[in-house]
Formats: sequence, C-alpha cells, structure tokens
Amino acid sequence: MPRHPTLAPHPEPSRRLAVWVDEPLAPWQGALLHGLPDPTLRILAQPLVIGAQDPYACLDRRLFGQSLAPTQPARQPDQRLAPGATIPPHWLTQSDLLLDLRLPAVLQQAQLPPVAVPVARIAVSEDGLDAQQAWYRGTHTLALTLEVRQPDGTRQQQFLARIATDRTSWQRTLRRIQASVLRWWPRVLARWPHTWSAPSPTAPSKPVPWLPVLAKTAGTLLTRKMRHHTVGQAWRIGIRKRNRALLPLQLADFHWLRTPRGAFDADPFLARDDRTSWLFFERMPPRSERGEIWVAPLAADGTPQTAHRVLRAPHHLAFPQVFRADGAWWMVPDSAGADGIQVFQARAFPDDWRLVDVWLPGGSWVDPVLHHDGQRWWLLATPQYDGQATSDELHAFWSLRLGAPWQPHPHNPVQADVRWARNAGRLQVHGGELWRPSQDCAQDYGAGMTLRRIEVLTPEDWQESTVLRVTARKLDGWDGVHTWNTDSEFEAIDVRLWLPGRVTALAANPGAPHGLRAFLPLV
Repeated sequence: MPRHPTLAPHPEPSRRLAVWVDEPLAPWQGALLHGLPDPTLRILAQPLVIGAQDPYACLDRRLFGQSLAPTQPARQPDQRLAPGATIPPHWLTQSDLLLDLRLPAVLQQAQLPPVAVPVARIAVSEDGLDAQQAWYRGTHTLALTLEVRQPDGTRQQQFLARIATDRTSWQRTLRRIQASVLRWWPRVLARWPHTWSAPSPTAPSKPVPWLPVLAKTAGTLLTRKMRHHTVGQAWRIGIRKRNRALLPLQLADFHWLRTPRGAFDADPFLARDDRTSWLFFERMPPRSERGEIWVAPLAADGTPQTAHRVLRAPHHLAFPQVFRADGAWWMVPDSAGADGIQVFQARAFPDDWRLVDVWLPGGSWVDPVLHHDGQRWWLLATPQYDGQATSDELHAFWSLRLGAPWQPHPHNPVQADVRWARNAGRLQVHGGELWRPSQDCAQDYGAGMTLRRIEVLTPEDWQESTVLRVTARKLDGWDGVHTWNTDSEFEAIDVRLWLPGRVTALAANPGAPHGLRAFLPLV
C-alpha cells in the first residue's frame, strides 16, 4: 500500500525547463504553461494523434468528450515535431529538465524518451495497466505517480495520489485525470527534488473487447437510475450506547431519528452539556438542494426526541461539528457553498447561533474537523475544486489558539487517496490511540468508511495507517455509511438505505402495520 508522498518544501533550484505538449494544446496544458512564466522555458509541440476507436469509445467521446479547440499558450512553441518524430538531440542543450506533458505520456501509452537531460512525467495507471486499459477492466481508482528517466536510463518513481474513476464514462474519468495532473505539477516543481521509491514495471497493454465494457457501463447507469427512483437519497441517522464494538453494524442495535417524508438526515455530531446529549445533524428538506442544521435532544437510552432547525443559510450547510472551548460553544459546519469555512458561536446553546469568523477564505472546503491535541489546534479539511470530485485530498492546518491565523502543514495534502482522504467525523481517542474516521469514496460517494490511526501529528510530520474498513451490506438493508461520531455516552452513524422508496414512505406513516415497522426499523 503506497504511503502518501512526504514532499517537504525545498528551496527552488535554478533550472531551465523544457516542456513537451500536445498540439492542439489541451486546456489543462495551457493553464499549466500560463503558470510557468520562466523566461528560460522552452516549448516543444507535437500533434496529438487519435487512432481508430471502437463503437463504445466513439459514443463516449460524442456524449462526454471535451472539445479539442486549441488553447493559446503564453507564447508560441519553440519547436514543432511531426507525428512519430523524435526530439532532435541539439534541442535540449539549453535545458536541465524536460517535462513530458503529452496526453499519451500521462496515460502511460507512450514511453519516456532517452535524451541527455532528466525527463519527468506524472503518469496514471493501476495494477500495472495504463489508465485507459485499467478503466476498461473495471477499476474504481487510478494512481498518480511521478516518474523520472535519467540520462543513463535509470528510472525513479514517487507515488503522489489516488483518484476515483467515473464508471459511466472514460471521457469523464479523463477530465478528472487532467484536473489532478494540473494540480500536482506545481507542487512537484515547488518541492523538487524528491526522495524516490523503487520503480514498479508497467505491464504492456492488451486489447479489451468493447462489448463487455459497454455492457458493464450500461449496468452501472441502470443501477444508479434504479437507486434514484427507489432509494434516492435515503440517508438516516442511528444512535446507540457507546459500550459496543463499532463492528458489526447491526441496524437493530440503534435508535433511529424520525425523518420526514421526502427529506434525508445525515452527518450526525454529538455534543453534551451538563445534563443532556444533543444530536446535531444535516437535514435536506424535500425538493431542496440546500442542507440545514437541526438538533434533537437524546433520551437516557439514546432515543432521539423531537428535532428542530437551528441554522440555515442561502447556501448548503452540513457536517456540523459542535464543541465547547474558551468558555463558549462553537459550531464549524461544512459551508462549501460560501467562501472559506464559516465559524459560528452560540448566543444561547443549542438554539441560537451567530457567524463570528471565516477561516481559510479564498477557497471552498468540505467536511472540516477541529481537534486540540493539548498544545495546539488542528484544522483538517478537503478542498473543493471546480467541477471535480471533492474527496481526493486532505489538507491540515494548525494554530496555537482558536481563531489565530492557520499555518498550513508542509506536507499538504497530507492525504491524497480517495479511499481515506475526506473526513467522516471528529478525531476520537480509542484505547490511547487517535483515530480519524474517513470516507471511502473509491466506488461511490458514501459507500463506506475507513478508520485511520494517526501515528504522528506535528507541525513537521504526519503519518497515519488503516485500523479497519466499514463497507456496505445490502443484504442487511443498507448500502452506504459516511459519518461516525461519539460522545461520552453514545455513538451516532448515518446509513443509506437499500430498500424501495415506496416501502420507506409507507413505513414512515404512523398508521403503518406493526410488522412493516419491524421489517424496517429505520423510520
């Protein structure tokens, strides 16, 4: 299992870059060149040749493909190569490093050329297959790896990140790949050189029949359509006493929050005052795209009582971490629809909240988590990039006091693996160990959780490992879980139902037969 890259900052060396790009220039390549204003930069362009494609690939490109309209670079290429031509030996005499940004090089469908300077690329693959072949074979994730070929022929590699594929379309997956590569190149150049890991060979690509791929893609689309019309966003929240092991998750062990018809409840957080445990959560009202923050007191056995709304905004709100610090109650929800991370303070707990601060302005962040280790505050959150998945990375920040300027961790992103980057709850201490619940979004958003043990948490280093994984169990009536939180008395989870929406609505009726209620204890 690859460890996250420990890319500590280095003073940027004096180097002369050359870049090898496609022609016409792809939007992501043009954006990267605009960020490299080095006057010594040299640009080599070569036509992108798209070979014969099977019927599925042609349909996918027609439905979801990007336009190949040329993007204007910061300046014209210094050299153009004919298709299939090699780099002239004299062309690199004024360069120290060649960045191979060609799309075939990114997809590992082209080899790094043997030239007189180091050649670097960010390549995407999985299980020894290039990116497109891996996608055709049904993989749910792809690994991004920095590869360098030295002039003497030796190769070096560094794992960078793992991203999720879009199983409905290769073209959509390709856009995710391009956006991720665009994010990683500035980080790589800012932290060059690296500590290299051993190279792993890439197996030669083999043709994959297009009919099985078309059938598999059609099945994925059909499954999602059926879920939308039967289950939809059927998220529910359950509470149980904390004196149990987390696994197995037996739905009958929980007391379930009553959810209005057409709404869904998710992201439960627990906060306890002197006498009562309070359940804060996101509720998405019927026919709405904006979550609101609600609260419900818990009875002595954990049964949620009547809930009421405590916070709404013109944008989406979710993931409401509530805690007490400096003599006040604080709420730090997911406010990704707004700029930065909004911070609220209670005027009258738990019902009345006012906006008092905005952290990390200038960006959008999802599922932020606060933690105090006894010396400093830690803020962990996932950045939301325009048009891309919001589960790829985890960034860490620290401060000596709440509300002081946040210092970014030098290893950001401290996690870049879609299987455990995004937070799934507050940090929790179990048996003397610090655990971080995380979401496993490799197969689908909300498909499961991974509990991670944080082994090193300092302003200079970050290390964590997997404790256990929680995956969906359709036979038990649920097919997703993405939040887990505790207080001193209870633990709370949210699950996504795997039952027909009409049955769910019928059982939610107060007059539903007792037998049906026993069959569906969540409503």
